[in-house]
Amino acid sequence: MAININVSGGVQGGSNIPTAGEMKDFSNDIKKADTMDLIKAKNDPNTEQWQKDAIDKELSQRGAANQAGGASGAGGSEGTQEDKDEIAKLLKKLADGTISQDELQKLAGMLKVDPKELEAQKGKGGSTGEGTGQSQDIQGG
Repeated sequence: MAININVSGGVQGGSNIPTAGEMKDFSNDIKKADTMDLIKAKNDPNTEQWQKDAIDKELSQRGAANQAGGASGAGGSEGTQEDKDEIAKLLKKLADGTISQDELQKLAGMLKVDPKELEAQKGKGGSTGEGTGQSQDIQGG
C-alpha cells in the first residue's frame, strides 16, 4: 500500500517548526505507510528533519518488532532498544552510502523488504544535517 507522505511546506526563510497536531497527523500517516515508501521519504532532500526523525523512529520500531516476532503496530512486541539502535545505525549507513553488502542484507531482513529496493536507496540520504554545520544531537550544558 502506497501512501502519500507530504514533505513540502514550511516557514519561508527558516526551518519548519511543526505544530503538535501536524506531528501527530504525520506519525499516524507513517504508521500506515509501506516501509520502502518511508525509506524513500527519509532520503528525500525535501523531507523536513522532524519528519525524518519520525520516520527513523517508525522504521526502528518496525524492525525491532520484526526481530522480536511481534506484529508491528498492532500491539505486538516492540523489540529491544538494541535492535532499534542497530536498525538506526544501518539506516544511517544506507543513507550515507557506506553500508556493506552484508549489512544491507541484514537490514533488509530486519525490515522485511527486498534487498534490491534497499540497494537502490544506497547513498541517497546524504543530507542529514551532518557536514552542514547542523548537529543531530541537542545537548544541554
